[in-house]
Parts: sequence; C-alpha cells; structure tokens
Amino acid sequence: TIRYVTTHGETTFSFPIVAPAPTISGISNESANPGDSVKINGFNFFFIEHISYAGVEVTEFKASSDGTFISMAVPASVSTAGPVIVTTKSGADTTFYHVHDYVTGVLNNYDGLNSFSWGSDVSNSSVNFPGNNGNYGVMKASNIPAGNGNWWDGGRSINTNAVQWLPVEKLQDTLNNYALKFEVAVNKPWTDGSIQIVKDYSWTYFALYRPWKNPNGSITPFKTDGWQTVTIPLSNFLNNGLPAATLTDLLGSSGNGALNVTFMNYGATAFADFEAAIDNIRVVKIR
Repeated sequence: TIRYVTTHGETTFSFPIVAPAPTISGISNESANPGDSVKINGFNFFFIEHISYAGVEVTEFKASSDGTFISMAVPASVSTAGPVIVTTKSGADTTFYHVHDYVTGVLNNYDGLNSFSWGSDVSNSSVNFPGNNGNYGVMKASNIPAGNGNWWDGGRSINTNAVQWLPVEKLQDTLNNYALKFEVAVNKPWTDGSIQIVKDYSWTYFALYRPWKNPNGSITPFKTDGWQTVTIPLSNFLNNGLPAATLTDLLGSSGNGALNVTFMNYGATAFADFEAAIDNIRVVKIR
C-alpha cells in the first residue's frame, strides 16, 4: 500500500508487485544419488508452489532470500531420468535436459556407455570420491613443467574411441543450444593448469575448464564438496578466440569423432599436483 501525504491531505492506493516467472539456470549435480543435497540455481524463485524432480514431487526445500537458488535433497524415490520443474505463482520453468539421464547424448560414462580407450585411471571407489555412480575416470598430473602440453603423458588425459557427439540430423540446429557436460570431483586444491577438451585430437577448436580462475584474473583455489555438474556451452569451443559459426564447423559433417580431455599447463610456472574424477561426459540441448 502506498500512502501519499501533502499539506492538503493524504490518500492511499494499492501497488501490486508481481515477481517475474522463474528461470532455472542449472542443477548443482545432475547425477546426485537419492538423499544427496543439491541446489537448483536460477532466478525469481519466489512464492514457490511446486517442485518436480525427475517426476517426483519435492515437499521439503528452502529457497534463498534473493530467489537465486533452492536447496533440497534428491527424493529417495527417484528411479528414472526426468526434467526439473519449478512452479511459482508467476509461472513455471522446465529444464530442457533430464537429470539422472545416463543415456541421452552420453559420449562416455564408463558403465553402460563406455567408449574409453586409453589414458587416465578408471575407478569405482566411493572412498576416494564419495557419491559416485559406478565407474569414473581419474585424471592425475604432478610436477608438470611450465608450458608443458604433453597430453599423452600417463594419467593426464581421457581419450575415447569414436563417438557420436550429435546425431547428423541435429547438426543443422543452432550451436548455442547445446553444451558439453560432465560431473567432476576435485579433492585437492586446484590453482593452475587447465582441462582442455577437443574432438578427434584436433586443436582447431578447444574449450578450457579452469574453475580456479576468476573473471577478473584473480585465483581462488578450487575444490569440490563431492560431485558437481560442469556445463561448457559448445560456443565456448574457440579457434583463435572465436567460436564456430555452426555445429558442422565444430563437429564436422558426421558429428562423429573421438573425445580428448587433457590436463595442460600453459602457465609460466611448474604445477605440482592435480587430481580430479570425471564421469558422465555428454552433449545435451540446454535451450
């Protein structure tokens, strides 16, 4: 209610404020086990009426005061893949992709869809990396000299056999609508070096994952509490600083080829120790 007062009197009138419809920007861990804590990240999570997680209604959750995330536990009854839906008084938003989906767009998950050829170790230990879903790859690098790009050194890379990044009929879609995703767990502080991702051992287009580097150039040591989902839009695969114009330019006319994920040290100093687990590498539609 607005109350307006002048020297001649006063009046009041109602001023309705309606929050915009919600927007989901991501799920902290799309492969979290039932009972594990996750966050639904986004905007305008106000006046929430319903949350559906892979087809299961969520009854216990907590939204942040600024409406940018929802904290919850994965329902114990989740057993199949499905979207996440957040419904508020102002509308609803649904993810294009499905959580707990180990098939759609998957290039390698070390289990049901295992295209791994050579490189890093493979483990299923829930002691070293708790919260895992079956097997996963473990990338390791130690005492890497400055400027060293020997991606073939043992333990530094994940290399698959030829896989279908996208179906041929999807290569005419908009490149910005797709992203490469994977789950990662990092149990040692990471402060230098990059995970570089390419297709078919070709360095024409590549993407870098270095979560320790802030946009302003400063460094924050990166370490995860369990597993989390990484999303790298295909528009982040660059050639001389520019993205591909089309999916065909990036992936070729067949959309088929090996996947190469490597730890690189292009910095000015040697890097001592790196270890990370990676699982469920996939290319999915995000918009």
